[in-house]
Amino acid sequence: STAILDGTDDAVLSRSMKSISTISWVGHQYVTWSGRVTAEAFINIIYNSPLLVWRVAQITAYMLMVFTLYKYSKLLVWNEKFGGFSSTVIVVTVPFLMSVGTMRWGAFWMTGAMNYFWITCLGLLALYPMLYVYIKDKHPSRGWIATGLICAVLAGMGQEQVYALLTLFSLIIVFAVVVKTRKIPTYLLVQSA
Repeated sequence: STAILDGTDDAVLSRSMKSISTISWVGHQYVTWSGRVTAEAFINIIYNSPLLVWRVAQITAYMLMVFTLYKYSKLLVWNEKFGGFSSTVIVVTVPFLMSVGTMRWGAFWMTGAMNYFWITCLGLLALYPMLYVYIKDKHPSRGWIATGLICAVLAGMGQEQVYALLTLFSLIIVFAVVVKTRKIPTYLLVQSA
């Protein structure tokens, strides 16, 4: 079972969080440590909650990752006859292609999960509507556009490397859409910024 082990950054942060509000913590971290606003807010909120809240949030993040991989696999599989089977295979096998250490620490290291795993899930979700435009030659639903924009902002504010990758992949997708369609969907420019 997952517990907060003494001597880890999870234990140190858990004790530190008991006397500081989320806004104060994020402000302090922003000025003295990093600009990871989303991740620092997650850390403060979770460490001020019962351990069960983190466990539920972590299971939700894994479900979100599987759902996102499924959506990507359906989008990227062109053969409709085998699409469902191929999508299932991709969703089931991709996590096993990750290193054991990454999977283990992503699952049991609270601070690491909130700083890296959750933010990466948001980043993957943010790119989906953009890739949809390129592959399907049409806009996704308004719900997907809103989800993509919100996730892009949260992921970008959560981890510098994810922000850099989101920017790079967004610009590549916008360029590919412009080359393919000779026009620029307005929301792609907004999300790329």
